[in-house]
Amino acid sequence: MMHGEFSPFFSRMNWDVIRAEGGSSFITTDSPVTFFNADFKPPAEPGPALYGTIVLFPINKHFLLYMSHPEFEQKKKRASDKLPENLAIKDGVIRVRKGVVWPAEQVHVHNYVMYQLSQDVIAGESKEILELALGQTLSGH
Repeated sequence: MMHGEFSPFFSRMNWDVIRAEGGSSFITTDSPVTFFNADFKPPAEPGPALYGTIVLFPINKHFLLYMSHPEFEQKKKRASDKLPENLAIKDGVIRVRKGVVWPAEQVHVHNYVMYQLSQDVIAGESKEILELALGQTLSGH
């Protein structure tokens, strides 16, 4: 059911496979597909029907699928502007861009966003990565 509901939005988005810079890594959570829009503060998680909503999906600790609407990326629309209703998939072709490497600081910022939008569980490759995602020290926990 969800696949059919989200497909028209996902199929028109830019898909970027992002690699984490060496020494950093992506976390995952109990909500691995994260919708984030800068116009809404967590725990609000708007759906993909707004131009500024990005989708964060960790593929593994080294790679993240980052999906965004081209109009927002090109600054033609604001983050909270709504897409037209009743979108249809036109040709079914999705362009995937790859080769982008995010520096550690950008990886940590996005990990923090995913943590903020998780429910109960986060997982990462080390205590250090989790501490960075939480923005605190986990010593003694």
